[in-house]
Amino acid sequence: MAGLCESGNEPAGSLKAICMKDDYGNWNCNITECEQQFFPQFPDHIITEYFRRNVINLIDKFRATECTERKKSVRRPTKVTENDVEDARERMQRGPNKSVKKLAVEIGVSYGSAHKILRNKLG
Repeated sequence: MAGLCESGNEPAGSLKAICMKDDYGNWNCNITECEQQFFPQFPDHIITEYFRRNVINLIDKFRATECTERKKSVRRPTKVTENDVEDARERMQRGPNKSVKKLAVEIGVSYGSAHKILRNKLG
């Protein structure tokens, strides 16, 4: 079985309205049931293909993972060391009009890392 939601093994919010548990404890979700429940409550509204596709994707996600919550994103750790920060500080003191690109090449880090050093570490 796939991972469970942090809030429990139950569909979140409005997905509860379109997902039913069968006698075996399995969740059954259906876009047609969703539309049948939606139209009587909102007769003047139109379900666009974009909305329909989002509901289908949500149902598919729930079937696969038994959860509709987003996964916590995993970011790669930065490879910038304190030596890189000190090196950047010294180089920027010597030549404060240096471009981020040139600084990145000089200290041997990516453009994005050099930009983060200037913004976050050297402010």
